[in-house]
Amino acid sequence: MTINGVAAATGVPFLVTNTGNGSEVFRLDASVDQPAVGVAGFALDLNHDGIYDPAIDTVLGEAVTPALAAGATQGIFVLVANAATANADVTVSARATAVTGSGTPGTTFEGRGDGGVDAVVGKTGAADRAQALLTPSPTVPTLVKAQSVSAPDGSTRAVRGATITYTLTAHFNGRTPGAVVADPIPQGTGYVANSLTLDGIRLSDGADADAGSFDGSRISVALGDVAAAGDRVITFKTIIQ
Repeated sequence: MTINGVAAATGVPFLVTNTGNGSEVFRLDASVDQPAVGVAGFALDLNHDGIYDPAIDTVLGEAVTPALAAGATQGIFVLVANAATANADVTVSARATAVTGSGTPGTTFEGRGDGGVDAVVGKTGAADRAQALLTPSPTVPTLVKAQSVSAPDGSTRAVRGATITYTLTAHFNGRTPGAVVADPIPQGTGYVANSLTLDGIRLSDGADADAGSFDGSRISVALGDVAAAGDRVITFKTIIQ
């Protein structure tokens, strides 16, 4: 028996091949190398495309394959839960073991072969293990921009001298590397110096140690590597000229 794995997204595909000379059922087990990520179960790749589709591919109630004829191959998926929370590639280890018996090559299991003959363990030991890397899919963040106007006469009219406060809400669905939010200053307005904030904390306008900057035409806030889902809120002000 051999088992070979390839990288995938939520369902990690492997191939289980019965290299023996009789039919066999294989017991499956798997593990991952990150504590926040877990193995949720196994599924059969029914359309043999290597892409897990819960509407097509059957989730196994028990961690065993169907009976495989000699030389037959079955695609399976290791189902990985919470993959989006991973902060690095996840190593998925899968193992398949013959239900009839496994162990040292040459070990005999009396009467447990096809038709009641003895089953003999071959050179693979009737068990094999493989590994695959699961690379978390990048999540697509969203940015919502809102504004409020305060005129010198206390109204909300967009007149000369009115102050516009812009609020940018960046929503992240999960781990996002190298996030930067940049927004140009609208034509007909002037940036209000030192009005830039991130999550309520004032940022400087210069390109210095903090995340914010203003280059004369736009504001920019470097959020860096966002580790998990959540919102970051940026505000700044302009004056209508």
